[in-house]
Amino acid sequence: MKFTQQALILAVSLAATLALGGCGKKEDNATPPAATQATPPPAAQTTPAPAAPVAVAVSSVDLGSAVDGDQKVTTPTTSFGAKDTIYASVATTGAGTAKLDAKWTYQDGQTVNEESTTINPTGPANTAFHIAKPSGWPTGSYKVEISQDGKSVSTKDFSVK
Repeated sequence: MKFTQQALILAVSLAATLALGGCGKKEDNATPPAATQATPPPAAQTTPAPAAPVAVAVSSVDLGSAVDGDQKVTTPTTSFGAKDTIYASVATTGAGTAKLDAKWTYQDGQTVNEESTTINPTGPANTAFHIAKPSGWPTGSYKVEISQDGKSVSTKDFSVK
């Protein structure tokens, strides 16, 4: 029985030692072993968002008596003959949809013609408007007003001689 009592005392002593050893205070900045450190997930690769397209804007208006295949005035002028076809070439930049209007007036503001078109360029573009009168324009001062989406953006004065 003495052997069993010694074994019991030894077992209780061992259990008490292990219990007290587990209650020790750990340091706050202790580093856990490398095997237990979590590896951060790899950073997600992001593709930068494409730049937002620049809205359509009128950059210039040229007048002339002819346009080329790109709707650009071939020889800019502000003086026309009575039987000339008169073109207004509207250059735009940007991309998107816009409504362009051309209002042609004579001397005292009498409307000669109004026309509009909706454009959808993806970059620089030209849009041509024109007026023609086979019987001939009265001599005098004229004006074309270009509007974009209902707002006046350019006015050009010209004359018929």
